[in-house]
Amino acid sequence: MSDNKFYRLGCDIGGTFTDFVLLNDETGEMRINKCLTTPSDPSDAVEQGIRELEEKTPDIVGKLDEVIHGTTLVINSIIERKGAKTGLITTRGFRDVLELGREIRYAPYDIFAEFPKPLVPRRFRLEVDERIRSDGTVIKALDPGEARKIVTQLLEIGVESISVCLLNSFENPAHELIIKEIIQELAPDISLSISYEVLPQIREYERTSTTVTNESFSSCFQAAESLRLRRPRNFLSGSLSQGRQRPLSRASTTGSSLISRKCSVSTWEGLPQSPA
Repeated sequence: MSDNKFYRLGCDIGGTFTDFVLLNDETGEMRINKCLTTPSDPSDAVEQGIRELEEKTPDIVGKLDEVIHGTTLVINSIIERKGAKTGLITTRGFRDVLELGREIRYAPYDIFAEFPKPLVPRRFRLEVDERIRSDGTVIKALDPGEARKIVTQLLEIGVESISVCLLNSFENPAHELIIKEIIQELAPDISLSISYEVLPQIREYERTSTTVTNESFSSCFQAAESLRLRRPRNFLSGSLSQGRQRPLSRASTTGSSLISRKCSVSTWEGLPQSPA
């Protein structure tokens, strides 16, 4: 905290309301504000709320040391299934991981219980014939020609983004990286996520579902980020750029903060968390 900057602002953009918490680090005083979210451009509500706070506490913008924001807009989109049409490339034999899950019945006595439909329909889930052991050694090498055909097939059926999750790639990402290069070559403008970069951890269902979620809603998240931050960032830039510059940050699922540009890589890290 610098000598003349002692306010911190938390902003939470929800589907109905946008909430604000302003903390004075010197006195511990806290002020709150709430205004209606503006769905067409969430940055309208952010700017409006900050201006309303400034009416009650003059010159807070010039004394802001940090701004952290969060949103529920993207997790609302997940619930409403408003993501992009996403394709999945996986190891042969693992096409149905998203539907098999952990084979846990959350309603064991309900014979009519239905699981939620996977984010990627089966026709958009394709396999490549490769295999890597749990220690990272290669049993069957990836055929780049086959991978190229699979990518082309997904593009021909109209996917808007592609996720790649291969068996044991968290130990050896070589095959995922090859597929990534092929996708970037054949469709340089398409959005893509590989599990090694999103969640390089053991357990196939968790890694696959996280990678697919990350990719299905990355465009939605980035659009929300762009709309939400464009004008508030300009509005606050004079204050935040004076003296010791601190980036506009975003709350993560762990309660920590992320620099906004980080979220363009890991959408899932910023899904449900709200600081306000």
